[in-house]
Amino acid sequence: MRRRLLSALGLGLLLLIAAAGAGLWWLGTDSGLRFAMNRLQQAITAQGGELTLQAASGSLYRGIRIEQLAWRSGDGLQVEGSDLAMRWSLPALLRRQVLVPELSASQLTVKLAPATPDPAPRQPMTMPGDFVLPVTLELERLAIGALRIVPAGEPEQPPPEPIVVSDIGARLAYRDGALVVEDLGARTPFGRLTDARIAIGDRAPHPLQARLGWEGEIAKLPLDLTLEADGDLNATQAKLAGSIADARIALAAKLAPLEVMPLQSAQADVANLDLRQLHEAAPRTALDGEISLAPAAAASTGDWNGTIALRNQDSGALSGGRLPLLALDTQVSLTHPDDPAARQLQLQGLQLTLPVTAASSQSANGPRASGQAGGTDRGPDGNRPSAVSTEGRISGAITVQPGRTLAVAGHSIPAVQAALDFEAIDLAQFGAQLPPTALDGKLGLEDNAFTLNLAQSAERMRALLPTSLADAAAAAEVALRGRLDESLLRLEEARLRLGESSLSASGQAGLAAPHRIALEGDARNVELARWLPAEGIDARWRDGRISGHWSIDGQVVPGLDAWLTLALADSTLAGKPLAAKLESRVVLTEQWAPKRLEKSALDLRFGDNRVRASGGLGEAGDKLALDLSLPDPGLLDPRLAGRLTLAGEVTGAFDRLRARLQLNGERLAFDPADAERLGVASIRIDARMPNAKAAPMVAVTGAVWVMKPGPRAEVAIRKMAAISDERRERAKSPVVWACMEHSWDGVTGAGV
Repeated sequence: MRRRLLSALGLGLLLLIAAAGAGLWWLGTDSGLRFAMNRLQQAITAQGGELTLQAASGSLYRGIRIEQLAWRSGDGLQVEGSDLAMRWSLPALLRRQVLVPELSASQLTVKLAPATPDPAPRQPMTMPGDFVLPVTLELERLAIGALRIVPAGEPEQPPPEPIVVSDIGARLAYRDGALVVEDLGARTPFGRLTDARIAIGDRAPHPLQARLGWEGEIAKLPLDLTLEADGDLNATQAKLAGSIADARIALAAKLAPLEVMPLQSAQADVANLDLRQLHEAAPRTALDGEISLAPAAAASTGDWNGTIALRNQDSGALSGGRLPLLALDTQVSLTHPDDPAARQLQLQGLQLTLPVTAASSQSANGPRASGQAGGTDRGPDGNRPSAVSTEGRISGAITVQPGRTLAVAGHSIPAVQAALDFEAIDLAQFGAQLPPTALDGKLGLEDNAFTLNLAQSAERMRALLPTSLADAAAAAEVALRGRLDESLLRLEEARLRLGESSLSASGQAGLAAPHRIALEGDARNVELARWLPAEGIDARWRDGRISGHWSIDGQVVPGLDAWLTLALADSTLAGKPLAAKLESRVVLTEQWAPKRLEKSALDLRFGDNRVRASGGLGEAGDKLALDLSLPDPGLLDPRLAGRLTLAGEVTGAFDRLRARLQLNGERLAFDPADAERLGVASIRIDARMPNAKAAPMVAVTGAVWVMKPGPRAEVAIRKMAAISDERRERAKSPVVWACMEHSWDGVTGAGV
C-alpha cells in the first residue's frame, strides 16, 4: 500500500513538472506571447483605457518586437509608437539582475491630456518613499528615433505646435542605492543635449546629482551651456554657465523641488550682452550686470525681493544704432506670486542713467567759461552737438499687475502704475530729428490715466540752441493729461509753452478705424521769431504774434472727412494786423488727395488786404466764390505796389474744375524803389477755364508806363506787343504810355 502511494505521488509530481515545463515551453511560443498580450489588453480595458498592438512577435523569454502600438489612458493621455523593440535576459535573473540589452522605438508620439482645473490652492508635494529594489537593473541601450510631444489644445483655438526631440539615446542603471541615467543625449530644434548624467538616491531625502551640456542655436544665436545640480529633494544647488553669442552668462539658484515655488533664490550675472544679436531691430549694446532674487523675509504669501544692476559699455543715440542707457539700478519685488488676481511686479528705487549731448551737459551744469576745455561742443554742421558726456536721469517707481488687465485699442494689457522724475533728459538721444534738450519733469500713470510735465529753463535752452536761434531762447514747458480707453484717447489737456507763447489742445481721438477725432485748441502769443530760424526765411515773416482758436471734428480713415475751423484774432504778421475766420468740411481720398470742400467760408484780413471765399468744390453742382482785395500788395511782395482785386468762381469736381475769374490792377509798380521801374497804369484780365484739361481763355486790357527807359524797358514792351520804329522813338522819352487791348487763346498763342 505504501509503495503504491509513493508511486502515485511520484507519478503526480512528474506530471506536474511535465505540465509546468510544457507551460513554460508554451509561454515561449507565439501562442504564449499572444495570450500574454491579450491579458494585458483586457487589464487595461478594465481600467478604462485602451491598448492596440499590431504585428507583435518574439518570445517572452528573449524579447518582443511590435510594429505599431497605440495606448490611451482613462484620463485622455495617448501614446502611439512604431517599430518598438525590447530585449531582456532571463539568465541574469538568477544573478538577481534585471538586464535589458535594448529598449527602442523608431517613432513615439505622446499626446498630453487636457489639464483638469483644480480650484484648491497648490500644496507642497510630500517626500516620495524609498524605492529600494531587491535586484539590480541595467538598461544597456535606450534609443528613440523621434519623440513628438503634443500639448493639449484649448477649445476653439488652433492646435498647438508639437515638441519634437530626435536621436534620443541613454543608458540606465540601478545600483549602489541610486538610479542613474548616463550618456543621455538628444537633438532638438534649439540644439543638442550631450553627455548628460542624472543620479537620484533610492532612500529619502533622495540625494540628487546632475550634469548636462547643451550646444546649439536659438534664433541664429550660438549657445554653449553647462548645467550642474547637487543636493536632494529638500534642497538643491544649481549652476548654469556658458555663452550665448558673444555674451557670457552665469546663473546660480537654490531649489526646493517639492515646494509650490521650487525656486528659492537666484542670481544671474551677464557680461558683454549685445541686444542687437538677440534681435536685428534692437540697438547695439555691451551690457554687464547682475540680477538677484530671493524670498521676502517673513512673508506668508511667497513674496520675492531682488535687485537689478546693469551697465552699458557701448551707450549712444538711437540714431546711431545704440541704446541711450548708461546704467539701470532698481529693487524688484514680486508679491502674491501664487494668486493671479493679486500678483504684482514692483520696481522701487528705479534709477536710469542716460547719456546726453555735450550741449545738454553744458546746460545742465551751467555755461562753460570762455576758453574752457570742450568749447561750445558744436557739431561739424555748426548747429547740432555731436559729443556725448555727463548724464540724464529717470528715477521713481513702477508697479505692474498682470492679473488685472485693461482694454486699450482692442488689446488687453496689464494695469500699470508709475511715478517717474526726469532730470536733464536729452531728446536728441532718442531721435535724429529731435533737438538737444535738458528736460526736467514728471510722468504719472494710474491704470489708463496719464500725466506728463516737462520743463526747461531759458538758460538751458540758450545753451542748446544753434547760434541762429540763441536770441530766441525762453523757458519751455510741456504738459499732457488724459486717459486711454478701450477705443478712445481722451486728451484732457495738452499744452506747449515757449516763453510767452503757448499752444494747447483737448478732445478725443479714436484708437481704431475710422479713427474719429474731435479736437480743439488755442494758440496764444505765438512769437514767430522763437519758432522760425533766421536763415532762409524773410525777416518780415518772423516778425509776428499769432493768437487764435482751432478745431477738427471728423474721421481720419480711410480718408480725412472732417469739419475744420480756425479763428485768428489779436495777431500780427510782418508788423501788420492779421485776422482770419475759416470753417469748412474737408474730404480727402485714401491717398489724401482733395475730394470735397463743403460749406466753406474764409475771411482773411492782413493789414488792409482782405481775402474771402465761400461755397464748395468736389461735385458737379459745387461752386466756390472768390473775392480778393489787395490795396497793399507790398505786404505779400515788397517789390510790388498798387492795388489788385480778384473776383470770380471755381466750380465742379476736382478732376473737372471750371473757373471764371477777373483780375483788376491799378497803378501797379514792380520794384517801386528802382529808378528804372516798370509800371502798369491799369490792367484787367478776364480768364475762363471751361474744364480742368483745357487751357484757359484770357482777355487782357492794360496800360503800361516805364520810367527811365533802357534795355529792360524795351524787353518789357516787346513782351506786350510788337514795337514799331515810332514806338521805339517814343520809348526814349522820360515817360512812355502804351495802351493796348489784347486777347489770346492759351493753347495756340495766336492773336485774336
